[in-house]
Amino acid sequence: MDNPDANRSAPASSPAIEPTIPPRFVNLAALFGLFYFLQGLGDPTDGLLTQPLSSLLLDRGEDAGSVATFLFVVSLPWAVKPLYGLLSDFVPLAGYRRKSYLALTSALSAAAMFGLALQEESLDKPHLLAWLMPPAICVAFADVVIDALLIERGQPAGWTDRLQSIQWAALYGAAALAGWGGGYLAEHHAIRTGYLIVGLGSL
Repeated sequence: MDNPDANRSAPASSPAIEPTIPPRFVNLAALFGLFYFLQGLGDPTDGLLTQPLSSLLLDRGEDAGSVATFLFVVSLPWAVKPLYGLLSDFVPLAGYRRKSYLALTSALSAAAMFGLALQEESLDKPHLLAWLMPPAICVAFADVVIDALLIERGQPAGWTDRLQSIQWAALYGAAALAGWGGGYLAEHHAIRTGYLIVGLGSL
């Protein structure tokens, strides 16, 4: 007796469907990864300049407590982050709530860093603080704006968690590079090079 199954043709196997990553996600991941990496590198209190600044002040005879107080003052702009969010939400610049503030903070930070690079390393502490405060404010302000932009762009597509993971990976990568690079700059008394690197990153 013929086997009925023998006359049946084997079903054609369907080709495997490879999951694809949307180009928009790739673009946003690259954008936010770069933003957060440069932010981690450029923060005056926890980035590439932290060790060179500490070394510079210690070489001038400042004690550890005085250096810690100086860096604490530079970090104060982080304490008023909600104000930056309110400002960017309710006071748009040139018709934008995000892009214009990112452009402005980046430009101001770059200008201050390039200005510092032109100063003598013997610049006294009050003037050094005055030059460092604009970049410190700009980094904290940009952090708020970038976080809001990430949620604004990522949430509708359900990408917020993945973009935040990329954010933290970029920040940790920047911290590792800042630790090594900052130590090198401090050892070689090359803080001016650090100013230039952070200024270029701001651009």
